[in-house]
Amino acid sequence: MAPEVASQAVALCDTAAAAERQLGRWLDELGARRVFLVSGGDSFRRCGAEALVAAALGTRALCRFPCAGSDPAASVLAEGVGRFKAIGPDCVLAVGGGSVMDLAKLIALFASADIDPLRWAGEPLDGIEAGLPPGIMIPTTAGSGSEATSFAVLYRAKRKYSVEHPALRPGRVLLYPGLTASLSGYQRACSGFDALAQAIESATARGATADSRAFSRQALALCRAHLERMVADPEWRDREAMLRAAYHAGQAINQTRTTAAHALSYPLTAHYGVPHGHAVALFLPAVVRFNAMHGVRAAEGFDAASVRRLADRIGLTRAWLAEGGHDRRAVAERVVAGVNAERLRNNPCPLAPDDLMDVALRALIDEETGAGKC
Repeated sequence: MAPEVASQAVALCDTAAAAERQLGRWLDELGARRVFLVSGGDSFRRCGAEALVAAALGTRALCRFPCAGSDPAASVLAEGVGRFKAIGPDCVLAVGGGSVMDLAKLIALFASADIDPLRWAGEPLDGIEAGLPPGIMIPTTAGSGSEATSFAVLYRAKRKYSVEHPALRPGRVLLYPGLTASLSGYQRACSGFDALAQAIESATARGATADSRAFSRQALALCRAHLERMVADPEWRDREAMLRAAYHAGQAINQTRTTAAHALSYPLTAHYGVPHGHAVALFLPAVVRFNAMHGVRAAEGFDAASVRRLADRIGLTRAWLAEGGHDRRAVAERVVAGVNAERLRNNPCPLAPDDLMDVALRALIDEETGAGKC
């Protein structure tokens, strides 16, 4: 991986000592004295990040804001903004999965622009002036790609908002595969499939470019070779490859954004608590099938049936519906009612309301999603 990607410094470290030294060097370069750290809860200690960060920080002042939930909510964001303003940090450090990195970016933006998250009503923020302190992202999952993007997800009243601003793209990213070692197989499946879905969706998104497609191809090649091994019994090379896949997928969607599968997934997460990557895995095969029926070819090796079988093999099945006693049609109706219109418009083929319901029902009911099934 190149050390510099589109003005973003990226370091891939092969030992904890190397990661510690790199983080320390960056903090020195930035002249950081007061660091605002957003991290996971107990996972921050279990994955080894706590010791790594402590060693790199040295005598610098630290304010840690733990994020225990799975998705940033406005109330948590408001609390973080208050803590941020109280200490006036000169560096923002995020160590965790996509939710942690999104929260760190949002706290810095809302605090720096002096916006109250509890009064914010979803209006675009990309035109406001915001002088954010420099940010360093250290992902501990291989999936979201938030470390590569200029947007972040925020939930309000069970509705997902995508907050976009050029300043949200962090200047430095540290990738250390060892931090993924404490993840369960299911967590690895959810995060890894999210990276795969982003790459598949970005490749055919309305805003796709030659550059974004190149990033997608890199991510897809790595997922094809390493995703299943990452879930089953990962070696170091699988952890490293999937961190790189997530980063490249993030680069791709930073240019294109995601499409219908992600648009449908958000209400499933908000209303039923299905982890994001699992929710996307449920809808992606049906969306790929719909697009193929309208002349949009899927990435090689990732047609609808292949994607469905892959999701099943790594444990991202529809069993939760029966286990939770959910009525599948009622779930589909709730998902369609809450679909994210912004991401839906990015799909290469428009979906009318009847199309959307058909895709949702196929995703949640049909056992076959291969092309040609009606």
